[in-house]
Amino acid sequence: LAVLAARRPGGAVDGAIRLITMIGTGIPVFWLGMTLQFFFFYKLHWLPLGARFPIRETAPPVVSGFLLIDSLLAGSLSAFLASLKHLALPAATIVVNLLAVGTRLSRAALIQEQGRLYVRTARGKGLSPNRILFKHILRNALSPILTATTMQFGYMISWVILVEVIFDWPGIGLYAYQSFQVFDYSPVIALAIVSTAGFVIINLVMDLLYPVIDPRVQSVGS
Repeated sequence: LAVLAARRPGGAVDGAIRLITMIGTGIPVFWLGMTLQFFFFYKLHWLPLGARFPIRETAPPVVSGFLLIDSLLAGSLSAFLASLKHLALPAATIVVNLLAVGTRLSRAALIQEQGRLYVRTARGKGLSPNRILFKHILRNALSPILTATTMQFGYMISWVILVEVIFDWPGIGLYAYQSFQVFDYSPVIALAIVSTAGFVIINLVMDLLYPVIDPRVQSVGS
């Protein structure tokens, strides 16, 4: 979406994508989750309200802990489809905001790179627009995109807690929320430690990827 928007800034496609991403970033996660529940469960009856698996169906044997994988390993197509339906709304609630924010930041980075001197030089040499965009502009724009992705991980942790509470999803966020209600703070502390460790690991991985994506970072560091 960001590439489509950055191809012709100010055009019809760019305007439509900007409008969609603006709506996506402006909608609170909890409100979006409840709205999806209202339409897809109460009105359309297409998807379940919450939980991880239907109560009346037999869950597949636990092998990996992931119901989708365990359903495939057990050869149960009905269990796989049931798990997928229960996962659809919570996943969509998280992905909508992440995709909207990521698209807006990526679009801004791509448009900024289009004004660089090397882009004008490449155009003067007669390179095709697709080659300039995908081989030069996109690679140089990956550094700010990775930085924004790293910051999104911190926000995603809080979103996951809200989504698990709204959809009654048995995860670490719901467990910490229920423990907080009964003044059992050990799970809350554990969630904070796990979240912090995950954030540190993500930042470390991104720092290792920067020199690979942009060799200028390595040359400046040396």
